Amino acid sequence: MDFVGDVVDFTRKASNFTGQHYPERSKYILVINVPSWFQIIWKVVSTFVDEVTQKKIKILKKNKQEILDAMKEIIPIENI
Repeated sequence: MDFVGDVVDFTRKASNFTGQHYPERSKYILVINVPSWFQIIWKVVSTFVDEVTQKKIKILKKNKQEILDAMKEIIPIENI
C-alpha cells in the first residue's frame, strides 16, 4: 500500500470535487494538530489545490499557543 500516493490521490479528488460542487464556500481553513511529516505531503498536495483556496488554508502543528493565536484571528474568543 502506497500511503503517500493514496493521500495525494484522495486530496486531489477531494479538491476537485469541492471545487466543482462547493466553490468558495470556506473563508478560512485551519488544519490543526498535523504530524511533522504532513508538511512534506502538503508540498505535493498543495500543487493540486486552487491558488485562491491555498491562500485560505493555514497548517498548524501541535503548538497550542500557535493554534489559539490563529483561531483568535478569525473566531471571537467566546466561541473558541
